[in-house]
Order: sequence, then structure tokens, then C-alpha cells
Amino acid sequence: MESNNIKILIIIPGITNDTFVMNIRKNIDIMKQYNKINFDIYLYNHTNTILSGLNIDIVENGNLGLYNVLSKCQNIVDNYDYVIVMLDDVEIVKLDLYQIIKIYEQYNFDILSPSVSFDSVWSHMNMKYLNKKQVNVVKCLELFYYFMKPCVYKKWCSIMTDDNHYGWGIDCNMYTLLNFRLGINHENYIRHLKINRNYYDVAENQMIEWLKKHNKTNKTLLNDYCDDVIDSFLI
Repeated sequence: MESNNIKILIIIPGITNDTFVMNIRKNIDIMKQYNKINFDIYLYNHTNTILSGLNIDIVENGNLGLYNVLSKCQNIVDNYDYVIVMLDDVEIVKLDLYQIIKIYEQYNFDILSPSVSFDSVWSHMNMKYLNKKQVNVVKCLELFYYFMKPCVYKKWCSIMTDDNHYGWGIDCNMYTLLNFRLGINHENYIRHLKINRNYYDVAENQMIEWLKKHNKTNKTLLNDYCDDVIDSFLI
């Protein structure tokens, strides 16, 4: 597929704090530098934040949970070759999107992600930036910046439920429940910005109940999957 024929939908499934507007603008500007790729950007605004100066194609307002928004977007992804899901509190530090596309296709990944900087507020150790031309195949891939095809996006949404609308626990179950091939590109990386959240207790309780449906617990989830690297190779 020629790069100037590629269509990518970028989904920002929530802007939860108006302090992230500048960060989103920076990320969009970085993505738009790839002028041989046709982008559309969808953003869901939870907070009535004024989005002046943001070059957004589709904006919706409301109070849906994160994964309810993602499920809703299944209706539009088929118009694109690839889908990027990028959180509002993620800062792009180093990104070669052409390389990500090449690795994704060459090594048959379902979802590929950049690594995460060491000064990020949180991430599993298997996602930490290694500063080398290496790709790891993993069992758990936390949602910061996912790159995937529309068919994978829909399959991913199939295990999302209304009663776990923050989506905790799904990142460590895509491997077992969906047989996804998950990858981390360690030459590219993002930073997870620090922000105080007031929903952690609710999100964790929702996750625990969701895990029970799949005969898992929080403890086995962390022990079995979070930092397990299946394979790695140099690029």
C-alpha cells in the first residue's frame, strides 16, 4: 500500500482535563507532519473543555465511559486502513509512523504500541523505553497509544462491557481471550503525564468484577501477564 493512499483514524476517546488541550494539540501537529497519510481525528469531550485551536474532524460531547466511547466508534472505523487510539494524557516524544506501519505489517501484529518513557507516571515494566532498535512481543499491552486495523479494533471492542467502562484489565486479557499478537516498538516512545484521578477505586472494583467473569483475579492477572515478554527481535 502506497503511503499517500493510507487513511488513518485517530481516536482520542476522552479529554478529561483542560490542561491536556495543549498536549493534544502538540500530538496532532506531530501526526499531521506525515502529509502523505490522510488522517481523520475523532475526539470525545467529557468536560465541556473549549477546544479552540485543535484541528479535529469529529467532536462529540457527553459523559460516556472510556470503553463505551470506543465501542461507539466501531461504526466509523471501516472507512480507514488503520486506527490509532491515543489517550489525552499521553505525550508523543519520538515517533516514526512509517516504521510503525512497516513493523506492524511485516511481523503480523494485531496491536502495536510505542514504548513508554521511564519518567512516566505509570506503565508496566515491559513497556519501558529501551532506546534500541528492538521490538518485543508481549502478553500485556497497556492502553496509551494503540496502532491496529479496523477488524482488530472491532474484535478488541467485543470484550468491552458497560459495567467495566474504564476498561481496566482488558489490556492484560487480549492475549488470552482474543489470541492477539501484541508488540512494543522500543525505538519509538511516548510519555504518560502525571495527573490525579478520582476514579481509581471505582475502576479497580469494576475490573475485579469483570475479571471474575473470565475466572481471573487481580493477583493472577498481574503475576501471569503484566511483565511477560514472549519474544523480541532487532529491527
